[in-house]
Amino acid sequence: MEGAIVLSRHKPETNPFLIYSRQKIMRNTLICTVGTSLLYPNLSRLPSHENLYESWLKTQPEEDREHLPLEFVLKLRDAFTVNNIETLAKHLGELPGTVRLCGAEINSVTDLVDRDYCSRNCQLFFCYSQTPDGKKIADILQLFYKVKGYKVIPKEILDLQDENPKLFRTKGLRNLAKVISGIIREQTSSFVQLMLLVDTRLKLRSLSLWGRR
Repeated sequence: MEGAIVLSRHKPETNPFLIYSRQKIMRNTLICTVGTSLLYPNLSRLPSHENLYESWLKTQPEEDREHLPLEFVLKLRDAFTVNNIETLAKHLGELPGTVRLCGAEINSVTDLVDRDYCSRNCQLFFCYSQTPDGKKIADILQLFYKVKGYKVIPKEILDLQDENPKLFRTKGLRNLAKVISGIIREQTSSFVQLMLLVDTRLKLRSLSLWGRR
Protein backbone atom coordinates (compact mmCIF):
# COMPACT_ATOMS: atom_id res chain seq x y z
CA MET A 1 0.00 0.00 0.00
CA GLU A 2 1.38 3.38 -1.00
CA GLY A 3 0.66 6.23 1.35
CA ALA A 4 1.81 8.68 3.97
CA ILE A 5 1.42 8.85 7.74
CA VAL A 6 1.17 12.17 9.56
CA LEU A 7 1.59 12.37 13.34
CA SER A 8 0.44 15.62 14.90
CA ARG A 9 -0.84 17.24 18.05
CA HIS A 10 -3.61 19.14 16.29
CA LYS A 11 -6.87 20.00 17.98
CA PRO A 12 -9.82 17.76 16.96
CA GLU A 13 -11.54 20.59 15.14
CA THR A 14 -8.58 21.21 12.79
CA ASN A 15 -8.26 19.31 9.54
CA PRO A 16 -4.95 17.37 9.38
CA PHE A 17 -5.74 15.96 5.97
CA LEU A 18 -4.93 19.25 4.27
CA ILE A 19 -1.30 18.80 5.36
CA TYR A 20 -0.88 15.89 3.00
CA SER A 21 -2.34 16.75 -0.37
CA ARG A 22 -4.21 19.45 -2.24
CA GLN A 23 -5.76 16.89 -4.55
CA LYS A 24 -9.37 16.02 -3.81
CA ILE A 25 -9.39 12.27 -4.46
CA MET A 26 -12.64 10.62 -3.44
CA ARG A 27 -12.42 7.89 -0.79
CA ASN A 28 -15.18 5.38 -0.27
CA THR A 29 -14.19 4.03 3.15
CA LEU A 30 -13.49 6.00 6.32
CA ILE A 31 -11.98 4.43 9.43
CA CYS A 32 -12.31 6.52 12.56
CA THR A 33 -11.41 5.89 16.18
CA VAL A 34 -13.95 6.97 18.77
CA GLY A 35 -12.87 9.48 21.40
CA THR A 36 -14.86 10.92 24.29
CA SER A 37 -15.47 14.58 23.43
CA LEU A 38 -19.13 13.96 22.58
CA LEU A 39 -19.82 12.89 26.18
CA TYR A 40 -17.07 14.78 27.99
CA PRO A 41 -17.24 17.71 27.98
CA ASN A 42 -19.95 18.34 25.36
CA LEU A 43 -23.11 16.57 26.56
CA SER A 44 -22.08 16.35 30.21
CA ARG A 45 -21.87 20.15 30.45
CA LEU A 46 -25.27 20.92 28.97
CA PRO A 47 -27.27 23.21 31.27
CA SER A 48 -29.75 21.37 33.47
CA HIS A 49 -31.97 24.42 33.97
CA GLU A 50 -32.99 27.40 31.88
CA ASN A 51 -31.34 29.75 34.39
CA LEU A 52 -27.98 28.26 33.39
CA TYR A 53 -28.63 28.41 29.65
CA GLU A 54 -27.32 31.88 28.83
CA SER A 55 -23.99 31.38 30.60
CA TRP A 56 -23.57 27.98 28.89
CA LEU A 57 -24.44 29.41 25.48
CA LYS A 58 -21.64 31.97 25.80
CA THR A 59 -19.14 29.08 25.97
CA GLN A 60 -20.22 27.82 22.53
CA PRO A 61 -18.73 29.12 19.26
CA GLU A 62 -20.63 32.17 18.07
CA GLU A 63 -21.52 30.55 14.75
CA ASP A 64 -23.12 27.59 16.59
CA ARG A 65 -25.45 29.54 18.88
CA GLU A 66 -28.31 30.01 16.43
CA HIS A 67 -28.63 26.21 16.23
CA LEU A 68 -28.86 25.77 20.01
CA PRO A 69 -32.16 27.26 21.28
CA LEU A 70 -33.11 26.69 24.90
CA GLU A 71 -35.87 24.15 24.25
CA PHE A 72 -33.60 22.02 22.07
CA VAL A 73 -30.71 22.10 24.55
CA LEU A 74 -32.93 21.07 27.47
CA LYS A 75 -34.36 18.15 25.45
CA LEU A 76 -30.84 17.03 24.61
CA ARG A 77 -29.83 17.29 28.26
CA ASP A 78 -32.85 15.23 29.35
CA ALA A 79 -31.98 12.49 26.86
CA PHE A 80 -28.39 12.44 28.12
CA THR A 81 -29.49 12.31 31.76
CA VAL A 82 -31.71 9.24 31.23
CA ASN A 83 -29.18 7.63 28.87
CA ASN A 84 -31.61 7.52 25.93
CA ILE A 85 -29.24 6.71 23.06
CA GLU A 86 -31.89 6.79 20.34
CA THR A 87 -33.17 10.22 21.34
CA LEU A 88 -29.64 11.59 21.65
CA ALA A 89 -28.80 10.43 18.13
CA LYS A 90 -32.08 11.86 16.81
CA HIS A 91 -31.53 15.30 18.33
CA LEU A 92 -27.87 15.44 17.28
CA GLY A 93 -29.03 14.62 13.76
CA GLU A 94 -31.05 17.84 13.77
CA LEU A 95 -27.86 19.88 14.09
CA PRO A 96 -25.42 20.76 11.31
CA GLY A 97 -22.45 18.40 11.56
CA THR A 98 -20.16 21.39 11.98
CA VAL A 99 -21.60 22.34 15.38
CA ARG A 100 -18.94 21.67 18.03
CA LEU A 101 -21.47 20.10 20.39
CA CYS A 102 -21.72 17.12 18.01
CA GLY A 103 -18.21 15.99 18.96
CA ALA A 104 -14.91 15.47 17.17
CA GLU A 105 -16.01 12.43 15.15
CA ILE A 106 -19.08 14.03 13.57
CA ASN A 107 -17.26 17.35 13.08
CA SER A 108 -14.34 15.68 11.30
CA VAL A 109 -16.42 13.36 9.12
CA THR A 110 -18.58 16.32 8.09
CA ASP A 111 -15.51 18.36 7.23
CA LEU A 112 -13.98 15.57 5.14
CA VAL A 113 -17.19 14.97 3.22
CA ASP A 114 -17.83 18.68 2.66
CA ARG A 115 -14.31 19.07 1.27
CA ASP A 116 -14.81 16.04 -1.02
CA TYR A 117 -12.08 14.03 0.69
CA CYS A 118 -14.67 11.28 1.20
CA SER A 119 -17.79 10.48 -0.77
CA ARG A 120 -21.15 11.37 0.77
CA ASN A 121 -22.17 7.71 0.88
CA CYS A 122 -18.84 6.42 2.18
CA GLN A 123 -18.66 3.37 4.41
CA LEU A 124 -17.84 4.25 8.03
CA PHE A 125 -15.86 2.06 10.41
CA PHE A 126 -15.84 3.28 14.02
CA CYS A 127 -13.15 1.69 16.21
CA TYR A 128 -14.06 2.18 19.85
CA SER A 129 -12.37 1.39 23.15
CA GLN A 130 -13.38 -1.50 25.39
CA THR A 131 -15.05 0.86 27.86
CA PRO A 132 -18.68 1.78 28.64
CA ASP A 133 -18.16 5.27 27.28
CA GLY A 134 -16.57 3.96 24.09
CA LYS A 135 -19.51 1.64 23.49
CA LYS A 136 -22.04 4.37 24.25
CA ILE A 137 -20.54 6.85 21.80
CA ALA A 138 -20.15 4.18 19.13
CA ASP A 139 -23.86 3.34 19.52
CA ILE A 140 -24.82 7.02 19.17
CA LEU A 141 -22.64 7.41 16.07
CA GLN A 142 -24.06 4.26 14.51
CA LEU A 143 -27.64 5.48 14.93
CA PHE A 144 -26.71 9.02 13.86
CA TYR A 145 -25.16 7.92 10.56
CA LYS A 146 -27.54 5.09 9.70
CA VAL A 147 -30.41 7.57 9.59
CA LYS A 148 -28.37 9.59 7.10
CA GLY A 149 -27.92 6.59 4.82
CA TYR A 150 -24.36 5.58 5.66
CA LYS A 151 -23.25 2.00 6.10
CA VAL A 152 -21.81 1.95 9.61
CA ILE A 153 -19.64 -0.83 11.04
CA PRO A 154 -18.57 -0.49 14.71
CA LYS A 155 -15.44 -2.32 15.85
CA GLU A 156 -14.67 -2.84 19.54
CA ILE A 157 -10.93 -2.86 20.23
CA LEU A 158 -10.14 -5.41 22.93
CA ASP A 159 -7.91 -4.22 25.79
CA LEU A 160 -8.09 -0.61 24.63
CA GLN A 161 -9.09 0.76 28.02
CA ASP A 162 -7.88 3.23 30.64
CA GLU A 163 -7.86 1.12 33.82
CA ASN A 164 -4.70 -0.86 33.08
CA PRO A 165 -2.00 1.22 31.33
CA LYS A 166 0.25 -1.78 30.77
CA LEU A 167 -2.51 -3.76 29.10
CA PHE A 168 -3.36 -0.70 27.02
CA ARG A 169 0.23 -0.42 25.77
CA THR A 170 1.02 -4.10 25.28
CA LYS A 171 -2.28 -5.32 23.85
CA GLY A 172 -4.77 -2.51 23.29
CA LEU A 173 -2.71 -0.53 20.79
CA ARG A 174 -1.62 -3.70 19.00
CA ASN A 175 -5.23 -4.82 18.68
CA LEU A 176 -6.15 -1.39 17.29
CA ALA A 177 -3.42 -1.71 14.65
CA LYS A 178 -4.55 -5.25 13.79
CA VAL A 179 -8.18 -4.23 13.36
CA ILE A 180 -7.31 -1.24 11.19
CA SER A 181 -4.93 -3.21 8.99
CA GLY A 182 -7.55 -5.95 8.67
CA ILE A 183 -10.18 -3.46 7.53
CA ILE A 184 -7.83 -2.01 4.93
CA ARG A 185 -6.93 -5.46 3.59
CA GLU A 186 -10.56 -6.54 3.33
CA GLN A 187 -11.95 -3.47 1.61
CA THR A 188 -12.41 -3.56 -2.13
CA SER A 189 -12.67 0.24 -2.39
CA SER A 190 -9.87 1.93 -4.29
CA PHE A 191 -9.20 4.39 -1.52
CA VAL A 192 -9.27 4.14 2.24
CA GLN A 193 -9.19 7.23 4.47
CA LEU A 194 -8.01 6.67 8.01
CA MET A 195 -8.69 9.13 10.81
CA LEU A 196 -7.57 8.64 14.39
CA LEU A 197 -8.92 11.38 16.64
CA VAL A 198 -7.34 12.49 19.88
CA ASP A 199 -8.71 10.62 22.89
CA THR A 200 -7.50 12.59 25.89
CA ARG A 201 -8.67 10.02 28.42
CA LEU A 202 -6.58 7.29 26.81
CA LYS A 203 -3.76 9.73 26.01
CA LEU A 204 -3.71 8.89 22.31
CA ARG A 205 -1.93 11.13 19.85
CA SER A 206 -3.77 11.82 16.64
CA LEU A 207 -2.77 9.95 13.51
CA SER A 208 -3.87 10.40 9.94
CA LEU A 209 -3.14 8.04 7.09
CA TRP A 210 -3.92 8.28 3.42
CA GLY A 211 -3.60 5.09 1.48
CA ARG A 212 -4.17 3.68 -1.96
CA ARG A 213 -4.35 -0.03 -2.61
